[in-house]
Amino acid sequence: MLIADLASLGESHSTWAQVYLSCCNTERGDCWKSCAHCCCYDLDFDNLRRALASHVHSLDALSLPADKVRRAFWLIPEVYVAGFHTSHYCFSNVSSWAASKDPLGVLATRLFFHEVEALWTEHRQAEMDLRELYYVQESWGMLQLALTSFSLADLARSGWHLLLLAKAFYLFFEVPAAVSEERERLWNDAGADGRFFRLLWRYASRSEPLAATMRETEVPLDEVEERGLASELQRLAQGVSPALRPAAQLLLAELQHDESDMPSCRLSALDDGLLRTISELLGEVPSVNRLIFHTFPVLPLLERLLSPTAAQVAGLMLCTPPLWRGDLAASTAARIHASGDTGCKELQNLIHDGDIDCVVDVGAMFGACAASAAHAFHHVNVRAYEKSPSSARLMQRTAHLGQLSMEARAVCLVSSECVDCEVCSTLEDEYPFACKGRILLWMSQMSGPLHSILKGGRLLFRKRLVHSVAAGD
Repeated sequence: MLIADLASLGESHSTWAQVYLSCCNTERGDCWKSCAHCCCYDLDFDNLRRALASHVHSLDALSLPADKVRRAFWLIPEVYVAGFHTSHYCFSNVSSWAASKDPLGVLATRLFFHEVEALWTEHRQAEMDLRELYYVQESWGMLQLALTSFSLADLARSGWHLLLLAKAFYLFFEVPAAVSEERERLWNDAGADGRFFRLLWRYASRSEPLAATMRETEVPLDEVEERGLASELQRLAQGVSPALRPAAQLLLAELQHDESDMPSCRLSALDDGLLRTISELLGEVPSVNRLIFHTFPVLPLLERLLSPTAAQVAGLMLCTPPLWRGDLAASTAARIHASGDTGCKELQNLIHDGDIDCVVDVGAMFGACAASAAHAFHHVNVRAYEKSPSSARLMQRTAHLGQLSMEARAVCLVSSECVDCEVCSTLEDEYPFACKGRILLWMSQMSGPLHSILKGGRLLFRKRLVHSVAAGD
């Protein structure tokens, strides 16, 4: 492999992505037209999968198209460039695509390229090249073949997040008239079905807004606070008409999988009952048309259901927040799912080298560092403090499943400015943290201003009651 060889010979241990961009970038690449299709044959799909899976959910959470384009070019330009080549040059027909090293990976890079290209074209107020529309239609056919050849479980296990990436088609194709009419009918329904339908779209979809005519309807908007939206939908789902029951069952399965206070902590939510519900909505062999343009937001609900809420890391079952939420914890979880690494090796080295007996993790989020430390060092007591009660419950679930010596609490450790916290305390008030021996204070993520956190522990530092203090990246 030319590009891999160049990466291994490069200065400062160049990565595959750096060399691929240097060679294959269509604006500044210096070898892509003369290396005998190396930009196609030398694709590192493991690298591309990790890059895409680490960032695709956080990109999806961005509301402004220009922000999404800029962030995509900044974070994972190699995926965009790979998508350009897999769309334009790498395959002459479906057979050559199906025979490639990773057909699903090829499709994923194409879908990512299509979305970014469409958003960038729109931002520049330019006309879409007709050739790009042809490539998009090819990708539509590839996705249909993938849905025919692979089960939904297979797609989830591939790690390519194809259903999330398939939202790119919203930018190229219009909703079929029959679907639009049924959506409009339900949107204007003043009864329970209409209320369920409107709140379901509000809950499930950020990517495909309903038609403007629906948003301008005279039906009053349903005033439900975001915090109570899931519980209201759960109540409404019990009383919908038979025609809406499959959609209601899909929603209930998603709510159980992604429940905000305690996600299911499962690698997969698919079971026989859910598969029957999906078949009712999409047919035995899902069609791309029904998947993308359904009366109900089937695509985003399915994408969430296929995303894991637990990661297997070095023998540890780590409960994680739902990836689609798009906040810092979700982005961290996405990186862990993509890489299989918590990124907390430094903490484990400090425990080993410092002969530590107790770790106090401040701003532990969902416990990636705290839980991996407790799993690796059974004799070490771990105390994890996190502002978010739901994150603390995730850590408690991880500790229970792994029988870890870890206690997690929803507490803000600040001496002042204790805002939006259920419980406020300080390092001094929490000492001795139910610990004996040498204590390591580890800052995974600031749960408040650093000065305020450390100020609340001045006495501990003055009397050297804490052996060492360190912070994560």
